[in-house]
Amino acid sequence: MDISLAQIERLGFGGDPRVTPARADIAASHLKEQVQATRFVSGREGVVVVNRAALRAEPDTRARLLSEILFGEHFTIYELNKGWVWGQAPLDAYVGYLPASAISPRGESATHRVSVPLTHVYPEPDIKAPPVLSLPMTARLSVTGSGPENGLVEVRDASGEMGWVWARHLGSMDRPVENFVNTALGFMGAPYLWGGKTIAGIDCSGLVQLALAMMNIAVPRDSDMQAGAIGERLEGGGKLEDGAELQRGDVVFFPDHVGIMLDAKRLLHANATHMMVTADPLAEVVAGIAKQHDRPISEVRRIS
Repeated sequence: MDISLAQIERLGFGGDPRVTPARADIAASHLKEQVQATRFVSGREGVVVVNRAALRAEPDTRARLLSEILFGEHFTIYELNKGWVWGQAPLDAYVGYLPASAISPRGESATHRVSVPLTHVYPEPDIKAPPVLSLPMTARLSVTGSGPENGLVEVRDASGEMGWVWARHLGSMDRPVENFVNTALGFMGAPYLWGGKTIAGIDCSGLVQLALAMMNIAVPRDSDMQAGAIGERLEGGGKLEDGAELQRGDVVFFPDHVGIMLDAKRLLHANATHMMVTADPLAEVVAGIAKQHDRPISEVRRIS
């Protein structure tokens, strides 16, 4: 489910700083023949052990949020310095800085993931017990085999310790959902957050990435990269007047934006117009973007 370097190259983003672990002073060893840097290092694998870790452009809590790395996701570390790690997320190849406290050495592989927008982890098999953690959709866990007990199963993280989660809120990692549109609909009303990937805050490309991840389809983080990586291009889909027959599940790309068709007329998208995830008439979205761009729809992709 991770993005490979070959995929990044095929999409035409090889060398893009968003997905290239290279700075003037340090770079990944596999880039030795491609970039210039003072030193080259081999990465070591870690795993995120907080519900969501902010991936930032600089090692500063006030720096711009690039994305979020969710519980149980892997992270390749190339540098540890003053409480921050710099590296790359294998899920989508995004590069940035995470708090070192959010990372633990990589443990056993996860067996399940959270399949609802948010669930709680309890210290015992009792839903009246105070939760110890809340986990977002796609958070990765290992089910121990204990339970179900009172509807909960015992889970563990990379450290081997965890708690209990409502069994119906988990899905097997190797069992993808059948309908990513229904998954995306679960985020209706979620606040808009640039770089966000959870029900607490999500952006347009994060919504698409998250929904497709539940189908075990790995796609890049940003909408310009996703446009060449998702499904098949719908010919004639670039202009409404071309009469393209849009349908539920078509992914529509605009300049710096993306959304998912609920049907032939309505677009589900995380947007800064309403500052939340909404379903709007596609014609209204197009009209708004057309005020700034001659070609409001840049591409339409269909998931087969």
